[in-house]
Amino acid sequence: PADPQQGKAARRRFIFWDPDANTWYQAAVGSKIKLGHVADALDDVFHEVGTTRDFDGGFFGVPLPQEARAAYRFIDANGVMWELMCLAIGHSGSPELCQLLAATIAGHPDYAEVPLQLSRPHSTRVHIDDIGIRHARCDTDVVAAFFAEREALFGVRWKASTFQTGSEKYVFLGLLWDHRLKTIGLSEKFREKLRAAFAALRNGTLTYAELESLSGRLIYAACALRQPLAAYYLTMKGMRRVFRRDVQLTDVVSFEQVPLLKLNIERWICRLLAEPVPLKRMRGKRVAWLFTDASLRGWGAVLVTSSGKVFILGKSFRGTYTSGDSTYLEALGLAHAVAALQPTLIAEDIGTLHVIVDNMALEAGLRRGVARSVTVNAALLRGLLVLRPLGIAVTARYIASGANPADCISRGEPVDWEKLSVAVEEVERLGGSACRAFPKSTTKSH
Repeated sequence: PADPQQGKAARRRFIFWDPDANTWYQAAVGSKIKLGHVADALDDVFHEVGTTRDFDGGFFGVPLPQEARAAYRFIDANGVMWELMCLAIGHSGSPELCQLLAATIAGHPDYAEVPLQLSRPHSTRVHIDDIGIRHARCDTDVVAAFFAEREALFGVRWKASTFQTGSEKYVFLGLLWDHRLKTIGLSEKFREKLRAAFAALRNGTLTYAELESLSGRLIYAACALRQPLAAYYLTMKGMRRVFRRDVQLTDVVSFEQVPLLKLNIERWICRLLAEPVPLKRMRGKRVAWLFTDASLRGWGAVLVTSSGKVFILGKSFRGTYTSGDSTYLEALGLAHAVAALQPTLIAEDIGTLHVIVDNMALEAGLRRGVARSVTVNAALLRGLLVLRPLGIAVTARYIASGANPADCISRGEPVDWEKLSVAVEEVERLGGSACRAFPKSTTKSH
């Protein structure tokens, strides 16, 4: 909001609520719709063509329940308070509501029943109001007729600027998809915004509000192009440091306290503006679960594959460490485990690796793609750089230390077969098919 006395936008403020308030907010109005991540859709480029639509619509005459009308009050020039009984004309919905509507119209299997779904093999992606269906070239007429039927059935309209049917090359989610060359790059509109920010950086006219928007675009683009965020640790930390000061969002950014930040941002932009890179298809459809742990003595790991194999390995650390290095050792152990298991991941044709650790800081770093500590981030980056050329998708999960089968291995103790059996049973419950006969069916590697 604008400050009428100074005429400047207010500074960014961080408001911390107590746990009870957060719990209530999540239960009352928290989103239950998952928007998904752009990285989940990248393999769609291996389809032959794509068809995209941009959902265009608003609300008219939607009644408001009595208990919700208090949020739609206003005072006119005469001081009379009014209360809306229905949504204003053209009032747009929240991102979650638009996601639900667009996904239902597109026949997404998570939202629409079978009669409303497209019968041909395809991949449907929906992000708020953007709909993309990737399919075979021979099904182009079928998909076009499907969207025409949706338009007539639901009375929806599509934005003409994003109307593409059976195209090999098109823009979707701010990215340029090329099904013929199997490449993904940034759209020209996205590039123009990055070039404008680059010019403002060089001219010294970039504002804090523009830097805030730029940081979001940089992170999104890096994830879309499968660049590890851990490689930009210092840049992201510098941008956070800039906003810790009491600044106005309309002020020009000062780089006095972080002199290298300007250069790092320019390098990041230049790297994103490079030519579209060929996308490496994710390896097979097999899934694996990797339990890792580390102690002052060494590291341990247990790999469970969906094909029914279990690999156990571990090794001592070189050097002397203290208890304060626990998170770093956990990340270092993960990096060593991934490097040692690289031939196994290739041989087993793993496409998705669920990393399960008993350290919450490491789990959070894996989820974000970047750790908070510079040393932990460096160790995390080592592991991610091993997995990136293999095209393996990585997820992170937490497990209690007492239930982690890699715990005893990291301490140089004998394998706890009972704990390992319980962990593998949990993996089976999550969708794996590992053998339960231990230790006979277990492959040991030291």
